[in-house]
Amino acid sequence: MPVSRSNDIVWDPFWLRFYPFIKDIAPDGTRCTVNATPFVTHHQRISQECFFMGGKDNFGHWFADFVSNLQAIESAHLPAGLPIITTPLNAWQRDSLTCMGFAEQLRELAPPTPTPSCTIVEFDRVWMAGDFAMHQRLNYLRKVFRENCRPSAVPGSNPLPSRIYITRPPSSGHRVANEEEVCAYLKTRGFTILYGENLDIRGKAELFGQADIVVSGPGTTSFQSLRLRTTRMYSSHPVAKAGV
Repeated sequence: MPVSRSNDIVWDPFWLRFYPFIKDIAPDGTRCTVNATPFVTHHQRISQECFFMGGKDNFGHWFADFVSNLQAIESAHLPAGLPIITTPLNAWQRDSLTCMGFAEQLRELAPPTPTPSCTIVEFDRVWMAGDFAMHQRLNYLRKVFRENCRPSAVPGSNPLPSRIYITRPPSSGHRVANEEEVCAYLKTRGFTILYGENLDIRGKAELFGQADIVVSGPGTTSFQSLRLRTTRMYSSHPVAKAGV
């Protein structure tokens, strides 16, 4: 919108009408409709009723800020098979929604080509949600993963470890400073050492759901995902205080 010298928006109904992309100007200039189509090269229209979830390529924000909003479909008694609209996703994001039972409802917006400064998406009827407290978000994620990611291991054949230390490979620079010492100590306590990068979403859910204790370095994406399923969760700090 045009701004004045003092950097505030100017609502002048006389000269606003000279802008071809502004219409429906109120007599006092307080309301108008801005058509940004001339400034974008990408436009999409969603004509069916849907739930817009959005998305962000960050493990923690993806689950806590976006996926957890899907609980609104159930709590607001919306149609169970409502299409779920997201921004373009990567493989692990798509995999997470498949593990949660939403694969059939998923509709990804087409990526803009070439990338414009902004994108217009029109909805005929769209539902959105937000403002869930963090405990509501985590409880919902636990519930859905518990219902849809049952452990696949057959009891007695190849049981899943009950004590796990989830960390990064030695080639990674983001590890606990005394990582080797921590691993050696935890192995004496019956822990299995696993690298989070080698596990998919379902594998993490099954492992963490069956484990009695899971330890992870603070600030890692695996540490955030532990909240979905585990009974007891610790960062590596208490281990260091225990004598390592």
